[in-house]
Amino acid sequence: DEEKKFKYKFYQRTVQGKDKQIGSLTEKRRDPERITNASIMNYIKQIARAEVLNDRVYFVRVEI
Repeated sequence: DEEKKFKYKFYQRTVQGKDKQIGSLTEKRRDPERITNASIMNYIKQIARAEVLNDRVYFVRVEI
């Protein structure tokens, strides 16, 4: 059985309504119970500039 791997792509929706990719994160945790929307969003809060977080920020999960 091959274990599925995921990457999260983070986007910013600007005030002009455009989506801009601002980062990505390859999931390394093996315990799926530790993976929550909040834990994923905490990552972008650590690396993004404060003015980016003033806009709408969201992620898309992609299987790799």
